Amino acid sequence: MNKTQILTLAVSALAGVSFAGEAAKSSSKNPAPVAIEPAASPFSGSLSAGYDSKYVYRGVEVGDHQIWTALDLNYAISDKINWNFNAWYGNTQDPNPAAGYTNDNYGELDLYTEFAFNLGPVTVAPSFKYYRYFDVPAGLVDEQEEVGLNVRSTLFKNDAISLDASLGAFYEFELDGFYYEAGLAATIKVNDMISLVPGVTIGYSDELVNTATSDWNQVGVYLKVPIALSKTVTLTPYIAGNFPLDGISDFTDNALYGGASLTVKF
Repeated sequence: MNKTQILTLAVSALAGVSFAGEAAKSSSKNPAPVAIEPAASPFSGSLSAGYDSKYVYRGVEVGDHQIWTALDLNYAISDKINWNFNAWYGNTQDPNPAAGYTNDNYGELDLYTEFAFNLGPVTVAPSFKYYRYFDVPAGLVDEQEEVGLNVRSTLFKNDAISLDASLGAFYEFELDGFYYEAGLAATIKVNDMISLVPGVTIGYSDELVNTATSDWNQVGVYLKVPIALSKTVTLTPYIAGNFPLDGISDFTDNALYGGASLTVKF
C-alpha cells in the first residue's frame, strides 16, 4: 500500500468518527418522540338494574316485589368539584294498602342531581330531586320537588377497610316538611373480587313522612356484598332491615327484605 492510499484511509476513518460523534450529539439533543397518553375523560357513569323484595323509602314500606333501572352520570368539573345526575325508575308490583296505594301496581320516576365540593376532610353536596308517581289513587300527591344538602366524610381508610359517614338535610316543597338522615357504612375488602358493606341509617321527619308530627322516623340496617364480575360489571346482593320509630310506627311495621342489582360502568 503506498503513502497516498494510507493517507486516504486515515482521512476517511477520521471523517467517519467525526460523523458518528455529531450523530450522537444530534440524537442526544433530539430524542425520538414519545407517545402521549390521551387525557382521561371527565365523564363517567353507569347503568343499573335491580330487584327488591320490598320497596322501603325513608322507613315507609311502599310495597313488595319492585323492579328498577337507573342511569348515573358524573362530570368532573375539576379535581375538587363533581356534578352528578341520576335517573331512576321503579315499578312495585304489589303496593302496600297501609301506605295508601290501592292500585294493582305503582310506578315511580326520580330525577336527581347534585354538585359535590371536595373540601378535604368532608365533601359538601347541595342537591335537587324530582319525584313523579304513577298509578296513585286520587287524593295522593303525584309529584314532589326537594332540595337537600349532603355532607360526607371518610373517617378511616386503609387497604382492607374504610369507614364512611354521611349527614343529609332535605326540604320538600309540596308537603312543606323537612327530613334529616345520618348514616354510617364500612367497606371491608374480602379479596380482589368481593367486599362486604354493612351500614346503618337513622332518620328524623319534621312534618314530612308523617305530616302530622315531627319525630324520629326509622332505623335501617343493611349488608351489601358487591361482587366484581369484571372491571366494569358488579353484582350486588343485599339484605336489609327496617325498624320504624315513633314517627311512623302507626302505619309501618318492622320488615326484613333483600334483593340484588347489576351495575355496568362506562
